[in-house]
Order: sequence, then structure tokens, then C-alpha cells
Amino acid sequence: MAPGTDRSDVAILHANGVGPGFYAGLSAALERRDLPTVVPDLPGFCGAPAAGTGWAPLLDAVERDVRGRLDGDGVLVGHSLGGLLALLLAPRLPLRALVLLEPAVIPWRWLARLGAALYVRQVFDGPQVFTNRGPWYWRLHDPTSFPPEVLALVDQAHARTDGAVVAALNADLPSLYPLPFGRIRAPVTVVRGASSGPVMALGQRDLVRRLPVAHAVTIPAAGHWLANEQDEALADVIALAATRA
Repeated sequence: MAPGTDRSDVAILHANGVGPGFYAGLSAALERRDLPTVVPDLPGFCGAPAAGTGWAPLLDAVERDVRGRLDGDGVLVGHSLGGLLALLLAPRLPLRALVLLEPAVIPWRWLARLGAALYVRQVFDGPQVFTNRGPWYWRLHDPTSFPPEVLALVDQAHARTDGAVVAALNADLPSLYPLPFGRIRAPVTVVRGASSGPVMALGQRDLVRRLPVAHAVTIPAAGHWLANEQDEALADVIALAATRA
């Protein structure tokens, strides 16, 4: 971080329904590696005011926020929905590296619409109780050892997310395609949890194939959520991406 500034080396775009506080342990692990980290609120999620309707105003708002927080060509990390946002923003930002944690990236428009409908049906329209089985992934490697206070934090963040915002983004999904794989010049690390399931493994392999400069990392004993199960391992991966670039 530049002397005399409050800018960060790493910005993490959070997953839907978990909020910035979910990454406190990972942020602390990155700070111990001399990588000041910020996790901005995403407009329309977890109680943050919406930036508008659809993807364009959301992307513009997040781009402005990240530009104001990163110190020069920093490292952009995106998790799940935040991974999709990070992928879309990468061609617009001067990045040293891009790290995608279990990104919600589906390369085909038709399949993305089906996946989004399934996600809303399970996560927003279904019973509002924690289940480890997600729409096409497992959230945790071991739910019995996951910190209960973090689960409580997730419940609070999820309750503050406006389902209408998510529905509007799903309706506007076609506007994102084709996705900008070929326009990303920063080196990309695509990370998945070993316990998240075969769909995410296939997605990781496909994404690495589509990106100009990318490699895959699999974190043992972690599910789709990754953070709070393997914060130290994640911090090592992000730190390596920052130094390798």
C-alpha cells in the first residue's frame, strides 16, 4: 500500500447473501502477508442500497468503488456472484492479478438463465434455513466444524438481500453475453474447494481453457464457501497471485 494512503492491495467482491463480514478471517490472513484488503459492499446486496436496475448500473458502481480503493494495479478477488462481477470488471480495471473463488460463471446464455432460475428457487423461494447442499454445489466441507457465529452472520446478510434486486439481475442476464473471456489480460487464478462437487470442477476446467492466461488451484477440505474453512490456504493462493504477476 502506498505510504500515507488508505488504499488496499486486494479487493474482494463478496458472494451473494454472505456480506463483507464473512471474509474477516481471510482479510486478516492477507493483512498478515502485508496485503491490505478491503471487502466493499455490493449495491443491492446484504442491505446496501441498490445502484439501479440490471447489471450495467451495478457494474459501474462497483468499478468506481474498486478504483477508489485499490492501490494502483491491485489484485481483484471475486467469490461466487462476486466472481462473475470480477470477471466482467477485469477488462475495465488495471489489475495485477485476478483471483476467482468458485465463480458463478456460466459461459452459455441459455444455461445461465436456467441456472439462475434454479438458484432463486432454492435460495430465495425455498425454506430460509441453512442446508449444505446448494443448487449445484456443497457449501461446506464439514458443516459440524463451521463457526456458528459466521452462519449467524450469513443468515443476517441473506435476510437483508432484496430478492427483487436478484430477480432483476436474473432477468437482465442476457445483456452480459458474450462474456469477455478474451479481453482479460491480467493473469487469472481459478480456485475451487475440493468438496464443492463435480459441477464446479467442470466449470473450473472450462474457465481455465477459455481465459488467455489462467491456471487452476483446488483447496482441500473446503466447499463452495471456501472462506472460514481454509482462510490461510486461500491467503497463500492470493499472495502468490499478487507476487507472480
